[in-house]
Amino acid sequence: MKERLIEERFFKNADAYSRYKLFSKIDKYIYSLTKTFPKGPISKAWSDWWENYLNTFLFFRDNSIVVQIFDLSLNIELFYSLEWILQYKEILGVEEIKHEKYFVRKYTVGNLKDRDSDIQYQVNTIPSVGAKENEFLCQKEMYDLCSVFDRSIDNIRKKNKIGVEEINRKQLELLEYVKLLSKTFNRKRLNIIGIESQNHFL
Repeated sequence: MKERLIEERFFKNADAYSRYKLFSKIDKYIYSLTKTFPKGPISKAWSDWWENYLNTFLFFRDNSIVVQIFDLSLNIELFYSLEWILQYKEILGVEEIKHEKYFVRKYTVGNLKDRDSDIQYQVNTIPSVGAKENEFLCQKEMYDLCSVFDRSIDNIRKKNKIGVEEINRKQLELLEYVKLLSKTFNRKRLNIIGIESQNHFL
């Protein structure tokens, strides 16, 4: 891989090279965690988070969940953003439709409604190891993701500072590098795995 990057003159780009070095350090720390604590839930959680984060670089658009809907008011069936549906449409029903080897969730929607601002987003690219609250964002937090990321790192740091085990020390070292990702954390790095509202159908 390094030879291929040299061919592409990757290391001549200062920003790209800095990111590469940061990613390499984070990768080494997480690898070290999984080697030292191979069956531990904490090392597994860090490894899963890192994989989810890196996978966001495979996509070029901001993340959203697209679902199948049947719009009664327009009498049409189509695929649409779940976020938009939850905010602006009355949800009349939800059903699971089985296709060959997977299920599709189909929403039946009606008229437009006043915008729902109580939506919660569940994400898996903001670190939440030992701080489950980091997985959930409200609507207004979507516009200040750098601060959300920083706050999430602080939550994990506080919980590890009171620990006395080796795994606490290793996580504190790892967090010194992970916190640097906040500077470039935006909607492209945000992997939404669930959206919830107060709607009684959800």
